[in-house]
Formats: sequence, C-alpha cells, structure tokens
Amino acid sequence: AGLAEGLGRGSFDVVLDKGTLDAIFSTPESECHADMMMDEVEDVLSPNGRYMVVTLGQDFILGKLLERFGGSRSGDWRLSLHAVEDPEAASPFLIIVGVASRGQAGEGDGKRISVHFDDAGRRLADDKARTFRAPDLADVLSLVNMAQERVAVKHELRDIVPGRFKGEIHIWLAPRSTDATSEIVSAAPDGPRYTLSIVDLVPQNPAPLPCAVFIIPQGREHDWLFSTADGLRQVGLSTDYRRLICVRMNRGHVFRDMDEVKTELGPVVIDFVPVDRDPAYMVPYLAVGDSIGARSAVVASGELP
Repeated sequence: AGLAEGLGRGSFDVVLDKGTLDAIFSTPESECHADMMMDEVEDVLSPNGRYMVVTLGQDFILGKLLERFGGSRSGDWRLSLHAVEDPEAASPFLIIVGVASRGQAGEGDGKRISVHFDDAGRRLADDKARTFRAPDLADVLSLVNMAQERVAVKHELRDIVPGRFKGEIHIWLAPRSTDATSEIVSAAPDGPRYTLSIVDLVPQNPAPLPCAVFIIPQGREHDWLFSTADGLRQVGLSTDYRRLICVRMNRGHVFRDMDEVKTELGPVVIDFVPVDRDPAYMVPYLAVGDSIGARSAVVASGELP
C-alpha cells in the first residue's frame, strides 16, 4: 500500500527528506526506487505543498530532481536550490537543499528553476538568484558542479602544507541575473576570467605572515617565472608569506586597473586564505611595479612568397 492510502492523499503541506533520496538512489541503477519514492511524496502533498530534500547532489540525483520538478514535463512544480554554507571548510562536500514547490510553476516555455548560491557555493539573496528555464538543465548542473569543485578545493587548501603547489583553479565570475523573474543566465561563460595557483612556502623569516595575493603581470603570463610551479615558488620565496595566491588574468577579458582586479578578487581569495590566520588579517596584494601590466598585439600583413 502507498503512503497516501495510510496517511491520506494531499494530507501534508511539507515533506522533509534528509538524505533518504541519496540513500535509496545510491547508484544510477536504482533510479526506479527514487521514482517510486517521489511518486509517494507527490501523493501525500497538498496542492500547494513543498518537498524539501537535503542532498550531496551527485549528478544523477540532481538530474532526477531537475527533470522531475523543473523539467518541461514537471507539471505545476517549481524547483529552487540552496547551499548550506561551511565557512570553516570542514567538509569537502557541498550540501544542497532542494525545495520543490507545487502550484508555483513559472510562466513561458517550461518551469522555472532558481539557484540561490554562486559558483563558490556562497549563498545569494533571493533577488540575485540565477534563474533557468526547463531547456537549461545542463547549465544548472554545470553551475552546481563548479560550486562543488570550489568547495572541495577550499577544503583541501584550508591548511598550509609547505611545498604544496595547486594550480589551474579557474574563476569564472559568471554574470548574475538582476531580475530573478525575467532573465535567464547561463552558468558557463566563454572562459574563466582569472586562474589561480596556490603556493605554500617555508619562508626564511622566522615570523612569516599568513598569505598574500600576487598579480601576475599581463603580457608576462608565459614567462618561466610566472607560468611554472618552480618559477612561482621562486617568486614566493622572495616574500615573507607562508602562502602566495598567484593570479593570472586570462586572455579574452579586459582588465582596467588594479582597483578593479582587487574589487573582483576580494570575495574570491578569502576562500583560499588559511583558516588559522587572525580573522582581522587583511590580505595584501603584490605586483611587479605598480600596475597590472599590459598586453600588446602585433599584427603583420602581406603575401607569402
């Protein structure tokens, strides 16, 4: 017998699922069990009821939730995704809370999905949430995957490990919707705006400072000193810091000046500052000279012989 037979069809306003879906849908092969459970959930929920699910959001689980409650055939459901923030980076996993609301489907071509965290797993205000229509499910998964990866890297780098080098941490800074009801925003711009490399050091100074941000000058990002682990370690050893967060400004993007770069990077680099630093510590920015450098384009024209 189903739940509705014993509890009454439409008898609950909220169903709270804390890990049950993850447990019974542990592999893609167990999808039928997940479908049966969600059928039961729908049966016992009232016409304006909500299904709240706490999940680690594996791709096949999140894909099922998106298809079931935010897809083009999901009826009158609307799905919002939220993140449980972990300021101390104690866990390598991003905990996601999905809220499927019945009777609140969006207008237009398909049901609306809203994601209330950014690609670093940080909570967004409701009016800053990123919104998607049913055809954009792949973009939702891409955004969630970026946030999951960032949370895992943040956990990995929460403590300084002398000699460690961690490169190719891409920072996309995807544009956000200013109108959560009318604008659809893709989670995947053409390329990351910044790429970070983390260098953990053993400074010569007996009382080193926690960390600093080093801005690799534009136009010199392919120099050995700035493009290799050994080169960046050499840069780091010329400072008095235990960790150097090295920032490459990627081609295809325009950077006006150091003030703009610092403003954009401020909320980002805090994720890579070691957790044992003084909370009042202000992370300094280092550069070669007093500018961010510049790239020059050389164009030649003519005919081959």
